[in-house]
Amino acid sequence: MKGLTKLVLIAVSAYLAACAAAWAMQDQLIFHPKSGDGPDPGSRQLEFETVYLSNPEGVVLHGWYLPAPKDAIAPHHVLFLHGNAGRLSQRLHTLHTLHNLGHATLIIDYRGYGLSTGSPSESGLYEDADTAWKHLTAVRGIDPAKIILYGRSLGGAVASELATRQVVGGVILESTFTRLADVATIQYPWLPVTLLLRSHFDTLAKLPHIRAPVLIAHSREDQLVPYELAQALSRKVRNLASFIPLSNSHNRAFRRAGNAYYARLDTFIRHRR
Repeated sequence: MKGLTKLVLIAVSAYLAACAAAWAMQDQLIFHPKSGDGPDPGSRQLEFETVYLSNPEGVVLHGWYLPAPKDAIAPHHVLFLHGNAGRLSQRLHTLHTLHNLGHATLIIDYRGYGLSTGSPSESGLYEDADTAWKHLTAVRGIDPAKIILYGRSLGGAVASELATRQVVGGVILESTFTRLADVATIQYPWLPVTLLLRSHFDTLAKLPHIRAPVLIAHSREDQLVPYELAQALSRKVRNLASFIPLSNSHNRAFRRAGNAYYARLDTFIRHRR
């Protein structure tokens, strides 16, 4: 009995230590920023402007503004919010695609990513998105109804939160999860993640409060964020414009989607007010 009790105590201690480590290290598990710079849109012969946006907290965000092609007809502005890893230089394919569709794009690196200052957090990313939206509306004078929020993966949670507070023309949620806890439970089923998480990124709770039309796109083969989570999102959307099934992995779905998908994105963007 003493030996069994000792084994149980060791197991419990190890489990509690794992929980403590997960609680302490969760920011490193959630956010995977890549610092520094990389290729810019000019490497793809795209016209662009480097922007540095400051917010009241003193954080400075690095981003790029790409104007619509000069011959574009009725272009909109896309505010692109990327996922939890890397930096904006790794989204050149997306920027090139949106440019070819005839739209202007603003992309930023969240705090702590790329050349942006600060450290990432849930509330910080929400503030960063708000700073970018204000740059488009207050500095560039863009009609909010002509701004489309395009969030990929974690960026979809950020876009959803922004759309509950600001006027936008539409919201694109690509490869986005319901709640961070749902993804964490899949990745770490042996941990009490709902008790440990300090960050929530609860997209599901935000959707009923978004008045703008929403497009959801998700791969059936996504192993990081299961397709069923996207279906759950679609059931909560107040104004669902389209649900588009994609294929391939979480990080390759957009690149492999092809022109048929890009055309549907274009249609959604252009049919906003």
